[in-house]
Amino acid sequence: MDGDRIRCPCRKCKNTKFGTPDEVSYHLCVRGFMAEYYNWTSHDEDIVQDYFEAPSVPQMSEEPTPDGYIQGVHDDDTRSCPVDAGTSSYVYGGGGPYNYDELGLADRFFNVVYATDQSLWEGCNQSQLGVVAELMDIKEDSHIFERIYERISQWANRILPSDHTLSGNYYNTKKLVKDLDLPIEKIHACKNGCMLYWKDNVVLEYCKFC
Repeated sequence: MDGDRIRCPCRKCKNTKFGTPDEVSYHLCVRGFMAEYYNWTSHDEDIVQDYFEAPSVPQMSEEPTPDGYIQGVHDDDTRSCPVDAGTSSYVYGGGGPYNYDELGLADRFFNVVYATDQSLWEGCNQSQLGVVAELMDIKEDSHIFERIYERISQWANRILPSDHTLSGNYYNTKKLVKDLDLPIEKIHACKNGCMLYWKDNVVLEYCKFC
């Protein structure tokens, strides 16, 4: 912790940089969690021995079903994509099963899958989603205003091949990234970023460190 800022465990910062809870939430949504950070030791979580045991690898059938594939992707993404960046609480994926159709997420999920497979233009080796995510990352790192981002995108639209899929509109770009959002579970945090009210600390009413 550094004042009201906390360590950011995204793939780029890797707990070496600090940010506000909102900034950290945005980083995690766009970049995902750093590898193998299951035990939040940099965020006041006690070491849990089980986290360091070698994980068992389930035997996969030669022809996995689509449902199995979707559930696997769901499990990975809900563990690593916080989306409620407008609050001071941390958000994490829940561990329970979800029905995509009941939650209205099926269309959003397959739109993201399509964007991942869709190239920026025919013959390009970069995907639409990959380019958009990188542009959003550059915008955030460089503190570029939305109107400047749109001007850059519109300029790129003019010089790219006519069949390109890059949007020149910031709203549409942000919506595509936001479609990565999946069901979440909120976990409250100290307003100063000292600790999480989680596990044994969930019943606490006051921060142990403030």
